[in-house]
Amino acid sequence: MSATPAQAYVHPDPHTTVLPHVLTHLPHALHQENLINIPPSSLTIVLASYPPSVTSPPSHPWAVGILDLSRPNEAEFFFWCSEENRHIPDEGGKAKIDRFRGAYSLLEPMLTFVAERHPDKKTLQIGSLNVFIVPFLNKERVHRITEIWAKLIFSKNALPPLLPASQARAQQYIFEKVHPSDLDDVLATSTVERKRLTLARLSSTGAYPIGSPTSAAHAWCFTTVEGSVSTLYVRPKERGRGLGTIVMRQELEKGFKKRKFVSADVSLMNEKSAALCASLGARKMWETVWVWVNLDGFRRK
Repeated sequence: MSATPAQAYVHPDPHTTVLPHVLTHLPHALHQENLINIPPSSLTIVLASYPPSVTSPPSHPWAVGILDLSRPNEAEFFFWCSEENRHIPDEGGKAKIDRFRGAYSLLEPMLTFVAERHPDKKTLQIGSLNVFIVPFLNKERVHRITEIWAKLIFSKNALPPLLPASQARAQQYIFEKVHPSDLDDVLATSTVERKRLTLARLSSTGAYPIGSPTSAAHAWCFTTVEGSVSTLYVRPKERGRGLGTIVMRQELEKGFKKRKFVSADVSLMNEKSAALCASLGARKMWETVWVWVNLDGFRRK
């Protein structure tokens, strides 16, 4: 008897039917945790490879996809599969390929769901997709793919103490949500396309010099909708004195009040950012890409 084809199911109450299962797979499923707890909009849809009627964790590989189309030109879909965080000692190359082929088999019906639910939509941007899933995407279905990023994981227990020099530096600033007047500079300096409205809604930390209430932020850091620290920037004149580390630490500490883990996606070419994250206890767990897929390739004829 052949295996039942994978399907995608909408979960109207993901806090009950998805989140409890996701929480047993942290930090690998931390984007799904964050997007369920803090949906980007009322349009957010949570998909899973099992129906809402399943009350216990599936014994076979399972997956969660979260769709939000409220932010044009930003990541719209985040996928995770239970196969991603299985640790298999001495796993051979073929076995690993087969494992991630199984993960892709759960992604494809979700993309078909999106394609058929939105017949006029041409492309879908998938954020932070595990690189080992990408080879199973037919090249004709891929519109664009980014460079590879390192997925770095921070935890409260691994966060080192604040050094005396950093404490002294921090006392020169007020740390608060980035002011609306600074958002144009944030947009201009970000290497990732952002929208002003999205930035205004995100958690953020700006470093504002004490005694200069009208001054622009000297540095800033944001937490994305999926729960990653991002868009860290220090103005050129303020660099080299640890301000970036202090600002990111402030944003991480806010995240740790709600979650056990926070992540960052850092380009493999960006050694300075990787070193900064490592100084805050981050460790590389896996690699990711952002992929734009052609939805026509997933519409059933």
